[in-house]
Amino acid sequence: MRAPYDPRLGISEEDYRRYLVFQEVLVSSSKTARLALTRDSGRVVFGSNPALNNVLDGLSINLRTGELRGPEGYSALPTPVVPSTAPDRVLPVRSGFQWKLLGSDATAGNGVRATLNLLELESGLIILNYSRTSMINRKLTEGEIIIGYDR
Repeated sequence: MRAPYDPRLGISEEDYRRYLVFQEVLVSSSKTARLALTRDSGRVVFGSNPALNNVLDGLSINLRTGELRGPEGYSALPTPVVPSTAPDRVLPVRSGFQWKLLGSDATAGNGVRATLNLLELESGLIILNYSRTSMINRKLTEGEIIIGYDR
């Protein structure tokens, strides 16, 4: 959502629109990557993929309950993403889910702050966006990935 114009900024609304730029569409990098997945009857587990900087490595989703579990040992349940009909919406989302992982254990040296979005756009494109700051055994890593899948 674009930040609203406020006259207290000391610039005209036209200048505000010209200088405040937000990327409102996803632009393909034209790169393709194969997701390393293992799946059984109840769970999908993401594997290591150097092309994606191993950002998804160890992440798993329970297909029955929707629970997302990270390699740090924390889990979260999904919340539905409500489609927006606002004219200034960033993406035309038809449906989707969001998981927010948050947890820390100072004794073990593990922690995570991460968000996974799995969205279906009105065009039928599926977007997987995962951003995280993670610590496992006191080793800090950060990463973000946005993947589009078109059937």
